[in-house]
Amino acid sequence: MRNSMGLLIAVVLALDAWGSTGSETGRDSPEQTAPTATQPAPAETKAGQDQAFSELGVTEGKPVDRGLVFLDGRYLDAPYTVSRRGTGIYINDAHLRDYGRWPPFKFDEVAEDPGVPPGLTKDSSFDDMKIPGKTDAWNCRKFRWLMAHYALDEARRRYMEYVKSLPFVKNVGPLEHEMVMVETFNGKKVGLSLTHRAYTPPTKEMVVQDVDRSRSYLEDRLAKGDCFFFFTQGPEISCAEAKAARDLGLIAEILRSARPKEEKALLLQRVGLLPGAAFGSLEKFLTNFQASDQLHRRITALVKEMGVKPRRLEDLPPQPLDPKLLVPPPAPGGAPPKGAP
Repeated sequence: MRNSMGLLIAVVLALDAWGSTGSETGRDSPEQTAPTATQPAPAETKAGQDQAFSELGVTEGKPVDRGLVFLDGRYLDAPYTVSRRGTGIYINDAHLRDYGRWPPFKFDEVAEDPGVPPGLTKDSSFDDMKIPGKTDAWNCRKFRWLMAHYALDEARRRYMEYVKSLPFVKNVGPLEHEMVMVETFNGKKVGLSLTHRAYTPPTKEMVVQDVDRSRSYLEDRLAKGDCFFFFTQGPEISCAEAKAARDLGLIAEILRSARPKEEKALLLQRVGLLPGAAFGSLEKFLTNFQASDQLHRRITALVKEMGVKPRRLEDLPPQPLDPKLLVPPPAPGGAPPKGAP
């Protein structure tokens, strides 16, 4: 089974992805650029969704009779029509989530040197430089101000001096590949991107093209018979027809049983329904699972068509209970919940 979070290409600027990332790289880079994002955008406000729908229009797909779709544990009856409405992708009338942002994000103009925020101490961090109510930070604005007033090399030199002056910064490494590594007094290392590439907001045509590409990809995968498990908050998981034929009947049997929640979770883990990193979303299946007569008929027909032997409980491999199994997932873009690895 493969994780399909990366399959839907979002045009949205990943607001938290400030600069390049690595094993020791943080999210505090001074310059934000337009990455090739694969993460869905945070849900927009109702007004934003209405504006996107009005200005970007709709792309209707063609009905697809193959594939299977679950949303938050609820089976959706086929046939499936995958459509784009504004920046949102829908299957039939079920909204999966928004895979773009409209209107596009724009940085505020930095008219004056922002300087250093008050109140920083040796125990502070780059998180304390974020500006409440904005997706910006003092150090990001500083770099953009320097870039507007100095040549690239001089702007970088002055910015590195600025970072060295912050009371919580212990050491600033050399500039390498447009990055500097910063060590703070709390022992963390943060990578700051000093790239000169400026962010240009996407046009309507770019947004529509990218979200339509995601819509078409999903439609094509369903036409090939893939089974999808979507979550409004959490990962998107897919598997091929043969695995769906082998395991879906057993999954439904487990979820419909009167077993305790913890036992159901363990059994689904042994089935391999979700990868370990996604097990917080298993709670959706345990509480929201709904099937239909159509699902039973389609599983029966799929088993016959694929010529596979459905698995039974006694066929499952042994596996110890993971104590983190039911830790709820973070909201998209949020911090991991307390107690999560």
